[in-house]
Formats: sequence, structure tokens, C-alpha cells
Amino acid sequence: MKLHDVSQSKVDHIVEQAKEGLPTVKASVRGKHSNRANRLSESRKELVREHTGLYPAESSHYSRHDNPNRKYLPATLTQPVADVMSHSRFMKLLGNLHVADNSRAPGRQDPDFDKLYKIRPLLTFMNDKFACSAVQSSSQTIDESMILFKGRSSIRQYMLMKPIKRGYKVWVRCDSRTGFVYQL
Repeated sequence: MKLHDVSQSKVDHIVEQAKEGLPTVKASVRGKHSNRANRLSESRKELVREHTGLYPAESSHYSRHDNPNRKYLPATLTQPVADVMSHSRFMKLLGNLHVADNSRAPGRQDPDFDKLYKIRPLLTFMNDKFACSAVQSSSQTIDESMILFKGRSSIRQYMLMKPIKRGYKVWVRCDSRTGFVYQL
């Protein structure tokens, strides 16, 4: 028995357990944790399933073999745009979409200079919407988040150890339980 590093007392204990009809080995409890404070309840999960089920969905013949349950948004949702313009035209329009007036941008020497001036109206709008729909909680945290961006910018950062390596690092105030963003 010493070959497997099992003592005689352990063997005797297993024999006694077997004689009494008790289990000799504890049942595995892996993946059966009941102490998860942030775990979503089954009713919440069902609400999310019902909500996502409201979207129109269809399967793709490309992925049916790998995962027959995978669904995609139908092409009819994007077809009206595709009928009016080409992909390159749409991308050109998207690239020239402005949410701020560039002629009013403060200069670099101005004390009101803001590197995010071009998207500040969008950020303000988003923060207002976050505030309207927020349910305040006592478990808030401020953490950094990366927004994927591969273009050229003076505020773009590279972080080797992050899942998103290149992009804009922003500080976000959010709920530590639900992940809801209160402020960017």
C-alpha cells in the first residue's frame, strides 16, 4: 500500500464505510456552488431569453453543421440600406458623420481645449440617457475600460496585457454587481 502512498488506516476507514453502507468517496461538488451572490435568478434569465426572442432571427446554412441553434438577424433588416447605396458609399458617409461643429473647436492653447471635442455631444447624450435609466445602488465602482480603435490618434493607447490591446482608455463609473454604466 505504501506504493500508492495510501496508509493502512485509510484502507481500514474505507472498509468500515463500505460495511456500514456509507459512501466511501465524497461526491464531487465541482460547478455546484450555491454561494454566488451575483448569480442571476432563473426568473431574470427567463426575462432576458424572452426579450432576445422578440428579435427576428434566422439560421445560416454556413453554421448549421457546427451549431444548429445559432441564429442571426435577417438580411431584411439591412436590405433597405443596401438597396439605396453601396457598402463603400455607406462607409464613406459613416466616416464623415460629425456630431460637433469643427469650426467652433477650441485651439490647443485654449483652457477649454478638449481632445474629445468631436464626440463630446455624443458622450453627453449617452451620460444623460444612462442617468435617466439608472437605478442607483450602493455597489458602484470606477474602473478603466478600453474602446477598440486601430486608427491614428494622440489619445490611443497600447496595453499588451489587455484583451483589447489598442484603443481609447476611458474611466467608467458602473455598478459592480450588474455592470450597468452610470457615467463615461
